[in-house]
Amino acid sequence: MTNIVLNPFNEAHTYSDFTEFTANGILKKYDIRESKNGNKYVDLVLSDATGEIPGKFFNYTPGESKLFKAGDFVCIVGKVKRFNDAFQVTVEDISNPPADAKKEDYVKSADYSPIDMFAKIITLIGTFQDEDLKKLTLAIFEKYQQKLLYYPAAIKMHHAVRGGLLLHTLSIMTVADKVCQVYPQVDRDLLLCGAALHDIGKLSEMDSDDTGVAGEYTRDGNLVGHLVRGAMIVRFMGTSLKIEDEKIRLVEHMLLSHHGKPEFGAAVKPMFLEANLLHELDELDAKVYEFSEIASELEPETFSARQWALDDIRVYNHGRKEIKPQANILED
Repeated sequence: MTNIVLNPFNEAHTYSDFTEFTANGILKKYDIRESKNGNKYVDLVLSDATGEIPGKFFNYTPGESKLFKAGDFVCIVGKVKRFNDAFQVTVEDISNPPADAKKEDYVKSADYSPIDMFAKIITLIGTFQDEDLKKLTLAIFEKYQQKLLYYPAAIKMHHAVRGGLLLHTLSIMTVADKVCQVYPQVDRDLLLCGAALHDIGKLSEMDSDDTGVAGEYTRDGNLVGHLVRGAMIVRFMGTSLKIEDEKIRLVEHMLLSHHGKPEFGAAVKPMFLEANLLHELDELDAKVYEFSEIASELEPETFSARQWALDDIRVYNHGRKEIKPQANILED
C-alpha cells in the first residue's frame, strides 16, 4: 500500500493533481448528500496520525455501496485533485482496511502522556486554598477520569487529538497560574477552578471511543452544548457536596461565559475578572495551537491555504523559529 501523508497544510509539497491515493485512516466525517441533479454522493474527511484530508465519493450508490459512518476505520482509494485552492480526494472506493492494520496507529495523540497530564492537573487542584472549590473540582475530575484520559478537545480544529482535552485544560491552567503571579488581584483558586472545568461538558457533547477519535456531535451536544452541560455538572456536583451556593454560581458563570459572546456560543458575557480571563486564555490557547499546527507544516516564507477558523486568513511561516504545536506544561 502506498504510504500517503494526509497532512492538509503541507498540500503543495505532498500532492500534485491526480496523485494516486491509497491510504488507511479514520473517517472524521461521512455525510451522504445530494447534488443539484439529484445524485447521491458522500462528503468525507479522512484522518490519520499526520493530519486529515477532505474527499468526495461520487460513485456512492444507495443500497449498493457499503455503509460507513464517522469514526470508522477504513481504506480509501482514489485520486488527489486541487479544488478551491486546496487538495481533496476524489474517492473511487471505500473498504475495510487490511486485517493487520491497527486503528490506534492512525490516531494523532497529544505530545504528553494523558496519565501525566491528569496527575499534574490534580496536583494543581491540590494547591487551592479554598477547600470548597478544591473539593468540587477534584470530585468532578475523579468522576470523569476514565473519559478524560482519552477524549479530544474537538472533532476538528484545536486539540482534536487523543488526550487533547487534558492538553488544552492543563495548558490554560498553567498559563492562568502565571497570570496570577503577575496580577495579585486575580482570585487564583477561582480562575484555575474555571480553567479546569470549562470544557468538562465536552465529554457528553462529542462521541468518542477510547482511541480518542470524535466523529460527530451527540444528541446532547446538539441540543444542549458543552457550556450548558458543564454548568449543569457543576451545579449537580456542588449541590451534592453542599458547596456554598454563591461559589457554585460563580463557577457556573465562568463556564457559561467562556466563549465570550453569544454569537460565539456563550450564554452570557463574562461579568467578573476571572470569567473574562478564562475566556481570553481559552481563546489564546486555541489560537496558539491552530497557528502553530498550520505553520509547522509550511516551508519557511510560505503561506497556507485560507483558514476559515482563523478569519479566513492564509497563515504565514516567517521561518524565524522552528515551530511545534505543543506547550511546555510538564516542566519540573
